[in-house]
Amino acid sequence: MSADDLDSNPFYRLLQTTYRSKYEEAQTNCWLICVPHAPSLKGVKINSRFVDAHILKPSPLFKGQYTCCGNNLQKSVEVDGTHIRAVSGFPNEFKIKILGEELCYNRKFKQYRVLTISRPFEGASSDLDTDTNGSLSPADLEKCLSYKESLVYLRGLSQHALLLKELDKKLESFCGTYMILPAYLHDTAQKLKDIVLWAVDAFQRSQEPPVSSYGATFQRISLATESYVMGVVHQKVFAAVKQCCRQEDAVLVEKLRQLHLAGFSPDQFGVRESFCCPLPRSVVELASLDSKITPLEKLWCLKTTLKMLSEEIYDSTAYSCARLKNPHEQLHLTSDDLIPILACLIVKCKLPYLESNLYYIQNFSWNLPEKDMLGYTLVSFQAAKEFLRLQDTSHLKPSDAGLKREITPTELMQVTARLQISDKKKSDEGSSGDEVTKSAAVPAPKSRRSIDRQLEQAAKLIEASTSEFHQRETEELQGLFKNGDESGSASIGDFLMGLQDSLGVTYGKL
Repeated sequence: MSADDLDSNPFYRLLQTTYRSKYEEAQTNCWLICVPHAPSLKGVKINSRFVDAHILKPSPLFKGQYTCCGNNLQKSVEVDGTHIRAVSGFPNEFKIKILGEELCYNRKFKQYRVLTISRPFEGASSDLDTDTNGSLSPADLEKCLSYKESLVYLRGLSQHALLLKELDKKLESFCGTYMILPAYLHDTAQKLKDIVLWAVDAFQRSQEPPVSSYGATFQRISLATESYVMGVVHQKVFAAVKQCCRQEDAVLVEKLRQLHLAGFSPDQFGVRESFCCPLPRSVVELASLDSKITPLEKLWCLKTTLKMLSEEIYDSTAYSCARLKNPHEQLHLTSDDLIPILACLIVKCKLPYLESNLYYIQNFSWNLPEKDMLGYTLVSFQAAKEFLRLQDTSHLKPSDAGLKREITPTELMQVTARLQISDKKKSDEGSSGDEVTKSAAVPAPKSRRSIDRQLEQAAKLIEASTSEFHQRETEELQGLFKNGDESGSASIGDFLMGLQDSLGVTYGKL
């Protein structure tokens, strides 16, 4: 894009006028500025947050990665020269094409880059995603993961009836006659892959007009076909996978049990305090892994877990406090922090077949992109599994998580009493001076007197309620004893009156 095109770009013009302070800061620090192509900005609201998302600072940890400015530090992207890819923090994954690059100079004659990109990081429609990148949007991708959704999609294709019937015959033959040996699962995977490739080719050629092998429609057909095939054979294949991985699963389950009993927590492995927080949503999502059927569905569950984990950490009180204490500190969730956190998450979920699930995903899915978020997710969980496997519970450092967050009424009364005694001593020491000194004494701060009054009132309330409770309890006990004595004496007298010896002598009341 030429300088004239940049000057006419609505985003770039707003950057130079309304958001000039942000633009000058980016120039001074030689940050990377991403300018979305003008046609892609139609209907997009450009505000301060939008501008911050398109000004990128180099990551101090990973080469080629950048973080967004402002309050978008949790958002990061990777620039590989021709495309910009979302790494973390964005609601949807994307891979955006770089259309052009301008080298500019700031007031100190230092270079900074301005990239023209095919569309904005946020705010563009899913239709634009598909048309621009030739790939599925995350929303469309998610519709091709489960067996039922894939079947619905395949039934919507032209000429689907005959093709599905023939595909079902192949799968029925596989389930009925093919013998799966745990030691030869790679042969099983290859046979199923051949069936998937045949079906994809058949569905592709049956469409009018013919479907390109590089477009979003072809990707969707491939994913849906794979998920449908694996959904049909899941019970037979996954049983063999569990049989193959039973020893590794058993070892891992025992390790999870030991770590759970040892109180395994991220801070024991040096994870920063700002990243140590409860992760309830992530635990629930990961715990559902075994209920998923297809390999892609299981992988999507892991990806969603990773996304929720990141969101819960960045939204936590611990992270917010750390940001307030050190606003300029680079608080990014790196692999050094992520792997122990993932390991702790696995311990909490007590997954019985994690090894089997990872093997199933890796060997029975043939449409896994290697360099996007799904590939990164699989690698992250494999690293967390190895991290767990190598842990020795006897060498764990004590956790700092067991902080006391409550105070009992008795402890509150004791604290109040100590404060009162301390204040009394101070007042006694102050009263030893003459009257002039007393009149010239500086009164206690108002805030301190207010705290003392509140503590005193709380102590009186607790003491009053406690004494009232004890009094009521004592009265009830006394009443019980009194009633017991009266009824007891009457029953004993009646009992003695009824006694007679063999001579006919009656025992009366005393």
